[in-house]
Amino acid sequence: MLKVPSTIMGIGGCNQMNSKQIIKHTYISEGRYLLEANTALLTRLRERKITQRQLASTIGLSESYISEVVNGRRNPSIVQKKEIAVVLHSTVKRLFPL
Repeated sequence: MLKVPSTIMGIGGCNQMNSKQIIKHTYISEGRYLLEANTALLTRLRERKITQRQLASTIGLSESYISEVVNGRRNPSIVQKKEIAVVLHSTVKRLFPL
């Protein structure tokens, strides 16, 4: 279910949004999510002293894919998130906050 920001709720709290508002809100939310994940993941890589190359080879992904995840251009699957979390001795929730 798409969360509707209070600033675009209609009169009387109606949760109706047009398609342009939904697309814009989804893009903003996704961008914010990836940015937060980027920071948490990069911090944990540094804490564990693991390079992107080492992480990629450990979980069987390409180094370029890991780079895209770290730089906020890719959103990994839940399985990939779990694999990353295990290697970094962390949790999916900590590395990929909502």
